[in-house]
Amino acid sequence: MNAIRFAAVALTVVGCATAFAGDMKEKEGSCLRPIVKDGQYGFINSDGNVVIQPQFDDAGQFHSGLAKVSVSGKWGFVNRDGDTAVNPKFDEVGDFHEERAKFSKGGKYGYINTEGNAVITAQYADAKDFHDGFAAVKQDGQWGYIDKSGKWVASPQFGLAESFSDGLARVRTGGMLDGKFGYIDKTGKFVINPKYNECGDFADGLAPVAMEEGWGYINKKGEVVVKGQFSHAYNFSDGLARVRVGNMLGGQFGYINKEGKFVINARYDDSQDFHEGMAAVKVDGKWGYINKEGNTVIQPSFNEAHAFHDGMACIRKGGTLGLGGKWGWVNKSGDVVWKPSS
Repeated sequence: MNAIRFAAVALTVVGCATAFAGDMKEKEGSCLRPIVKDGQYGFINSDGNVVIQPQFDDAGQFHSGLAKVSVSGKWGFVNRDGDTAVNPKFDEVGDFHEERAKFSKGGKYGYINTEGNAVITAQYADAKDFHDGFAAVKQDGQWGYIDKSGKWVASPQFGLAESFSDGLARVRTGGMLDGKFGYIDKTGKFVINPKYNECGDFADGLAPVAMEEGWGYINKKGEVVVKGQFSHAYNFSDGLARVRVGNMLGGQFGYINKEGKFVINARYDDSQDFHEGMAAVKVDGKWGYINKEGNTVIQPSFNEAHAFHDGMACIRKGGTLGLGGKWGWVNKSGDVVWKPSS
C-alpha cells in the first residue's frame, strides 16, 4: 500500500466534480488540470507546476487539446500552450467532443468546430455533446438527434434523449412520471421498445435495467442476461459493473462481471466506476482506491474522490457534504499535488 505524500503548492485545484466527463483523450502524462489563485483560473501539469498562468474568470477541463475559459462573462477556448484558439464570444459553451462543441447565444444552442466557426447555427432549446457521430437536441419541447452536419436522423419525438453509447441511445417516451425508456439505433428506430421505468446506458454489450425483481442487465436484443437481483445497478466500465445490495441507506456496493458474478463482494458504503484499472470506494466515511482484485491501493483518507483518467484522479480532503476542503489530483502511486492546508 502506498503512503500518501503531499507536494504543496499555493494553489487551489478546481473543476473536479465534472472532471473528465465524456471522451477527453490527451497524450499520456500531458493532460493539464485547472486551478484557481486569487480568483483567477490557470492550469497545472501532472507534477503540479503552473504551465498556464491564472488569468481567466473560469475554466474547464481539456478535451481534444482545448479547454473552455471565461473572460469578462464570455466563453472561448485555449490550447495547451495557453494561446487563444477560439475567442471568448459565447454566452455558454460545452467541451469539445468529436471536433464539435455546443455553444449558446441568445438563449439558443448550436455547435462550433475547433476553429470557432458555427457549423450548426444556434437554433435548439437545449443540446448535448456529440457521441458516436450524433447529438441529442431539443426543439419544440421534444428531443431528437442530429448528425455532425445538423441533419435530423431522429426527429424531435422523445421526452428525454441521452447520448449514444455502444451504438445505441437511451430515450424516454412520455413524461417524467408516466414515461417509459427504450433504446434506439443510429437510424432512430427502436431496437428495444420502451418498457422500463429506469435504465442505464449500454457498455460492453450490456445495459442495466430496473425489473420487477430488482436491477439486472439486458443485451442488445433486449434479452435478460443477468436477472434482476440488485437494489441498483450501473453501467459497465473497464469490464466490471458496480452494483448495490440492500436499500439506499444501508446498502453495500460491489462489482460484478458480465456473467453477473461478484468479482469484488459488496462491502463498500459507496463506490465509483472502474477506470484505468482502479475505482474509488468509500469505507467508514472516507474514500480511497482499489484495483480489480479488490485490493486497497490508496488508503481511504479523502472526503471525496473521482475516477482516474490519464493516470490522475480528482480528490477532496476536508469539508463536509461536498463543501469546503481542498481539491487535488492524486496519481496511481498515491502522490497528491495540492495545498494541504485548510
